[in-house]
Amino acid sequence: MRRLVVDGDAGTMVDALTGDGWSVRSAGDGPVDLLLIVATTPPARGRVTETDDVTFVETFERVASRSFRVARDLWPSLRATGGSIVIVTSVSGLRGDHAVAARSVASAAAIAVMELLAAEGADVGVRANAICVADEPTALGAVAETIAWLARPGVAAISGAAIRVDGAAGAALRADTRA
Repeated sequence: MRRLVVDGDAGTMVDALTGDGWSVRSAGDGPVDLLLIVATTPPARGRVTETDDVTFVETFERVASRSFRVARDLWPSLRATGGSIVIVTSVSGLRGDHAVAARSVASAAAIAVMELLAAEGADVGVRANAICVADEPTALGAVAETIAWLARPGVAAISGAAIRVDGAAGAALRADTRA
């Protein structure tokens, strides 16, 4: 049985993974093969000039800072198993979305955390990747399948990737967010 630790609201994604042979564990409950961090937040609407400090700090904390701390704290267990980290965050982190500026910045930072973890893990067998989802209801089954695929040993060469699972919403984001 492969061991999974989840941080954040993963709901249906976890149901799909447990049906695929994953056992959900608590963070301090032994070795970890997969750390799933759901680093998303309901969008606080507002451009940079319209976003107050409280909204920005709360969004950054829930998305980026938490991803950093959780991965850092579980690093020894992931290193011991040659585990995998998957951060699920917003596609707005790949390209700035003016309508949700705080979430765009926080999601971009979560993606940067993933890239740093991938670089640090390269020599010790720990992989890190991000799955970028849209606001529109993304097929959670597709997200769960992508998570399971990224955790397979056969794709060990894939680390440091930000993969859009967003029904092409990110492809249209550039045109939709120009002021």
